[in-house]
Amino acid sequence: KFIFLSCYLLLISIMSVGQQRDKAKPDEPAKKSSKIIVLVRDTTNTAMDRITVALFDRGYIIESKDEKLKILSTKEKSSKKYATLIKIRASVNDTAIVFTGVIALGFDIELFGARDLQPNYSAVYYGGAKKSPLRDAWNELDAIARTFGDKIVYAK
Repeated sequence: KFIFLSCYLLLISIMSVGQQRDKAKPDEPAKKSSKIIVLVRDTTNTAMDRITVALFDRGYIIESKDEKLKILSTKEKSSKKYATLIKIRASVNDTAIVFTGVIALGFDIELFGARDLQPNYSAVYYGGAKKSPLRDAWNELDAIARTFGDKIVYAK
């Protein structure tokens, strides 16, 4: 009986350790997360200005900036690694900045001086292979969000 009980307790402890290691890191987003929420203490106007500068520093051009609704969006920017276009959107409220993005995968920029295909945009989310256009876009969005602090929450 003692050997059986010892083996049973050992098996339970091994299984619980294995389950703990399988869980995602606390700061790692869940699969298919598409929003990065940064908790901030800035006023909304200060946050909007900081976002504008951060995006400009990364090579983005601001397409629209709604001061009343506190929403900012960029024009499309092409990736250096992949044939993709990325647009970023940020919305600001009293306590947080919410970053989202869209990506157009695999389009031809020009064909004899004219655009061949219209880009089809889909949401940027945490997923895909580690070395893929989607993960690259997510990492870019995450890096931009982290310039505003480390108090980050991921959402779908």
